[in-house]
Amino acid sequence: MKTTSPYIKIALPLFAVAILTAASAQADTYSWTNFQSDIAGVAQHVDENLVNPWGMAASANGTIWVSDNGTGVSTLYHQDGTAVSLVVTIPTAARNRGTGNPTGVVFNNTPFFQVTKNGNSAPAFFIFASEDGSISGWNPNLDQTNAIIAVDNGRNRGRNSAVYKGATLGVANGHNFLYVTDFHTGKVETYDESFHQVNPGGFVDPNLPAGYAPFGIRNFNGEIFVTYAKQDHAKHDDVPGPGFGFVNVFDTSGNFLRRLISNGNLNAPWGLALVNGELWVGNFGDGLINNYDPVTGTFIETLMRADGTPLQFDGLWDLLPLGNGVFWVGGRGRSNWTHLPTLQSPPAREGAGMTYDAFLHRAILFGGQDNNGYFNDTWELIP
Repeated sequence: MKTTSPYIKIALPLFAVAILTAASAQADTYSWTNFQSDIAGVAQHVDENLVNPWGMAASANGTIWVSDNGTGVSTLYHQDGTAVSLVVTIPTAARNRGTGNPTGVVFNNTPFFQVTKNGNSAPAFFIFASEDGSISGWNPNLDQTNAIIAVDNGRNRGRNSAVYKGATLGVANGHNFLYVTDFHTGKVETYDESFHQVNPGGFVDPNLPAGYAPFGIRNFNGEIFVTYAKQDHAKHDDVPGPGFGFVNVFDTSGNFLRRLISNGNLNAPWGLALVNGELWVGNFGDGLINNYDPVTGTFIETLMRADGTPLQFDGLWDLLPLGNGVFWVGGRGRSNWTHLPTLQSPPAREGAGMTYDAFLHRAILFGGQDNNGYFNDTWELIP
């Protein structure tokens, strides 16, 4: 194993904010302390908005913005894990009947990617991609507590509706572009500085097996790294499993450069980070973080605890190197859940899904639609 820096942080896990430190300078082993959680007693602080935290981005002053997929907001944190009072609501696509469901988020320090409200326009300082097919931007001079819709490719597009799972920015030929992963259609979409979609034929892997779609995405040194996960039947969510995943590298014009990683230790990979010259790949499927050579794709190691067992976090999402550390977020299974008393019924709908949670001993209803659009909610029947 390679020697690591003596102090390296990883923060913001499943329902929580944590700090991970190197337990040994002789080997890559780690321990951690939880900062924030939406569950009392799990961490040093409680933030009820921190439900299924997904993507992260840092502002110019180092404040961490988190996309809370389960509550439809973005919460902000100092690097010591304490919360910032500002909470930004993420808007929904026109036919989304539930709350917003942001995934990827990027910090934009250019004068481009403007959003408009009440006839006034300004650059979006933070840009959010959402599972309902919307892309939104936030500028405090337009609205302090709400992001503003810039793109709506939701259910209004019918069968071709988008399900955005990640976002990153890049520069090609002197112009800025936004790249988002559309898990439903299996494409990486490219948007110009005015949020107009361009380059529809870009980001194609000619040898990608059927049933896989772009999942996570990140720009490292002018190259776009894209992770791929296996699609479920509805092409909305990933199917976890050992070896289920790929990582490709493209240039910022969408040209395929190389297949970096195939199968192996991948399991629905989403999180990506460059740390000490190594590519950290976080698996959503099994919660492991594996290290690879970012040029050759050669596997280096799996992050380990001091006791010799793999470092593993259920529902691992983003990885964010910042300062002398790497912050991380994760969450699984609690997005948009409403506790349903036995005498209350959810809104009437058609085409909803139903399942049973044997661990919690509860029936769960989710999704569906009515004449006004599609529901983005989940109800659990508490006995």
